[in-house]
Amino acid sequence: MIFQKNPKKILVLLTFLILAIGIIIGGFLVLKSKIDQSGAPSKNISLNSLKDSDEDGLLDWEEAIYKTNPNNPDTDGDGYFDGEEIASGYDPLKPAPNDKSSDKAMEPRPAPGVLSRDTNLTKVLVQDIVSGMMAGAINPLVSENGAADIDSASQANLDEFLTNALADSSQVLIPEIKDEELKISSDNSEEAVKNYLTKYSEIILKYLDAPEFKTTEMEDTLHALETRNFSQINKRINAYKLTYEELKNTPVPLNALEIHKLELQILLISINTFEAVKNVDEDPLKAVLAVQNHPITIDLAKEIAIKADELVKKIVESQS
Repeated sequence: MIFQKNPKKILVLLTFLILAIGIIIGGFLVLKSKIDQSGAPSKNISLNSLKDSDEDGLLDWEEAIYKTNPNNPDTDGDGYFDGEEIASGYDPLKPAPNDKSSDKAMEPRPAPGVLSRDTNLTKVLVQDIVSGMMAGAINPLVSENGAADIDSASQANLDEFLTNALADSSQVLIPEIKDEELKISSDNSEEAVKNYLTKYSEIILKYLDAPEFKTTEMEDTLHALETRNFSQINKRINAYKLTYEELKNTPVPLNALEIHKLELQILLISINTFEAVKNVDEDPLKAVLAVQNHPITIDLAKEIAIKADELVKKIVESQS
């Protein structure tokens, strides 16, 4: 369930997509600079298209489309922001539970607040940079040959926008597993631990040791990006979701809780990675960050192996 090698070729493909962001930003830099040079007041440039009055992840004009309240971040009052409900495939006008708006709704559903900001990281970054230019935090310069540039103070502000985008990506792509979401068993006996480890192995083999997964994750990702055929990616997402749901609903003894949580985290990271790859054309920045973040699953898998080995040794020693 890990990338077997450093996916350099994948990142090269994604880099071409991410260059589109630079082209968009460069266009805004040139436009803003020419407006400033002409003496036209920049305040005449309308920011209404970027306005999010209630900061729920939906722009005001998007609220009109979804018939949500632009001044209330949680129109249906169910604890989920309107923007995160739309992003995860749920109805912002119908209180949870049972408010799926699509068969493609995220399952498991992200906890309230995780997706409160627009999860299209490319869109967020461009909006932040454009807003910064309009507010004067980023001041463009245009050389004689027409190339766009910015001054040192503006570069510092731009770096801050990029840092914020990276912070948003870690919240979206690297989830936290909370104890209260799990079925922790009061039976912490050796027999219970052995039964759990057996069940754990059965679940993993049941969904992830299938013939269609003989290729590596890296090979599947590269093929999908080159051909835009995401059928294999969809199979992986489905298998990871089924594994996650069954494992999450399996009672776990306290002594095996760390292993349990690490495996669930690996599964969610993998789901997030392949969802991002599948939506690469809509959000190339998230796809880049997802692929770069995914190798963390290697470290998590190593940690699982160490902890499982320690558990087994304790059981063997107690029986000798």
